[in-house]
Amino acid sequence: SLQNGLNLGFNPPFNRVLVGSRTLDSASEPFPDAFATNDGIPQYGLDTSGRMGYNWQWNVTAQHELLRNTTLEVGYVGSKGYDLLLPYDVNQVPPGDPNGNGVPDRLDFIHAGSNTAARAALRPYGVFGNASIAILDHRGRSTYHSLQTQVSKRFTNNFGLNAAWTWAKLLDNASEIFQYNNTSPNASLPAAFGGQNLEKGLSLYDRTHKLSLTWLYELPFMRTQKGLLGKVVGGWEVAGITIFESGVPYSVADGADSDGI
Repeated sequence: SLQNGLNLGFNPPFNRVLVGSRTLDSASEPFPDAFATNDGIPQYGLDTSGRMGYNWQWNVTAQHELLRNTTLEVGYVGSKGYDLLLPYDVNQVPPGDPNGNGVPDRLDFIHAGSNTAARAALRPYGVFGNASIAILDHRGRSTYHSLQTQVSKRFTNNFGLNAAWTWAKLLDNASEIFQYNNTSPNASLPAAFGGQNLEKGLSLYDRTHKLSLTWLYELPFMRTQKGLLGKVVGGWEVAGITIFESGVPYSVADGADSDGI
């Protein structure tokens, strides 16, 4: 269903909010003048199937004591996400020649030029005019595989250390969509006609390598000193956390569709 929302920002905090919905196969309004031009326009659509995103996770880990008070862990961690939130334009001009005039509809759309009525007629839901309709669907997918290692030295002899290294790959078809929409609305909405699967690639959250070091060192001087001097100067510890990780994946963005298809 399509959702309409309007927030009139004058005279805060007394803002006027209108909310309603209608289905894609109807132009009827949920209440009178709900979509009047002076009261806002439909903002987005929602998948009403009731699906919710979910995630399967699995792992196997082995641990071995290398030295006294020092252990090594090596493990494989994986996960797979299904039905993740993914926006797409449901009102794109379909490929092929659905209107049967011997000319691909997308070419007809370009030839229509500024004739908005002709362009709207080529869209699946032209009743809403020559406009994109962003639907928040649940067709997102993700896949994660990683090798995770950790060396831990218990705090002995005034020193403790934990070092963890991860080598991983995260693939999805949704994170990039939300990222680019923050700066260029609808610039990278995937194609509705099978395009969601073609969008799967390195996630913006992918970090191929990550090394984390956590350490604690008790300063050796004045540890056994008694009295005020020992309480003030002795017993100090120095700790640190250091993280090294790969940069974000690089991708090419071509901006918005100049033809409005």
